[in-house]
Formats: sequence, structure tokens, C-alpha cells
Amino acid sequence: MSLTANRKIAPVRTRFYLTRPQVGSGVKPFTHMPRKRPVLDLHAPRSRPTLERQIVIRATIVGIQPAIWRTVRLPESFTLHQLHRILQLVFGWLDYHLYEFRVGGTAIEGPHPEAEGATTPDFTLRALKLKARSHFQYTYDFGDGWEHDLEVLEFVPMPDGATLDWSPRLIAGESAGALEDSGGPFGFQRAVSALSNPADPEHETYRAWAGQTYDPQRFDLWALDHALALASAWGAV
Repeated sequence: MSLTANRKIAPVRTRFYLTRPQVGSGVKPFTHMPRKRPVLDLHAPRSRPTLERQIVIRATIVGIQPAIWRTVRLPESFTLHQLHRILQLVFGWLDYHLYEFRVGGTAIEGPHPEAEGATTPDFTLRALKLKARSHFQYTYDFGDGWEHDLEVLEFVPMPDGATLDWSPRLIAGESAGALEDSGGPFGFQRAVSALSNPADPEHETYRAWAGQTYDPQRFDLWALDHALALASAWGAV
């Protein structure tokens, strides 16, 4: 039989005592420090949050008639590299040549191994301080020299104030995109001339190269905008 069977075991309690340290021990006595409450200055200037806006840009290929142009809408927070991808898609370029933007006389290169300094992924459209009716330039393929004039048409609020719509959209445009590697504006105009004239000696050659379905005058807003929306949803912009 256990000797403690009929005995109640008192719980062990640990007590802590604050003792005044001895003089000369080097230990500072315990003191209670009141908690400081932050002081609210009602007259201090308040910083306003940056409202997300969209920028509407009209891009036109320089040196071609009838004009080939596109109007796109995208968030100001997008980078120049994202704008490059949008332009590639809506103009039908194939994105295998170098490119650059020129803003206020300053060239900003696309990312490549020999690029010097900051490149297009480092600059948002908001950081450029663009204004309505201002212009900047986009050049694709330095061999053919496809120059695009970019005009800022306006700034608009996001479609939904509660849920931001980050999707870039194609709003309007005219004519099919120029043919890649056609020799720039002059070479492209020659190709269009040959394609539109079955009696041209080079008609069949240009038709075989451009494809049987290519029509310089055809512009399909719905198809291009749908492709842009899908590319954005898939993270390709």
C-alpha cells in the first residue's frame, strides 16, 4: 500500500520576489516605466494615395500610307517592356528583333546582353511623367527601321473602382500590320503594290511570301483585342 494513498499532495507554487539590489552590486534597481502613447497631430499634412489610372495611346507606323495605327489602353503601372509586347501583338510583329523607346530625346533600350544602363523593364509609364497630347517614339528592328509615333491621347480612371481591371485593351485601329522583314516602309509599300496587282511580275512571289490570306486593308478589332486579353491572362504581357 502506498504511503501517500490517503494524503493530499499540495500543488507546487513558484513565487517570484523583486528584491532591491545591494549597493555597489552594479545592478540597476527595477523601475516601472509608463508606456508612451503616440501623439496624433490632426494638423499634419496627409499623403494622398496614388490613384491607379489608365493611359490611352495611339501608335502609328511612320512613313506608310494609308496609315497603319492602333489605339490601346493600359494601366500606368505597366512598364515600357510590357508596352513593347502589347505593340508587338496588336501590330502583328514577331518580336525577334531589337527595339528601343525614345522619350524626350532619351533612348531606352530593350533588355539584351549588350544593353548599357537601365532598360525598358526598369521604367513604368507613370515614371515617365507623360502628359496628354505628348509624343514619344518606339523603334522596332533597326535594320528595317520600323518607327512608331506614340501619342498620349488621354488618361482615364480604372473601369471599376473596387476591382481594378489590369487588362490592356485594343480600342481602335486601321489596316493590317506591316509584313515582318519586308524592308521597312519603302519595301512594304512595294510589297503591297505587287500584292494588289495580279499583272505585276512579282505578284506571285510576294503572294507566296505573304501568304494567301494576307490582306493589307483588313483590320479585325475583335480578334486582336481578344488575343491581347488572352496574352494578358496567360502572363505573356
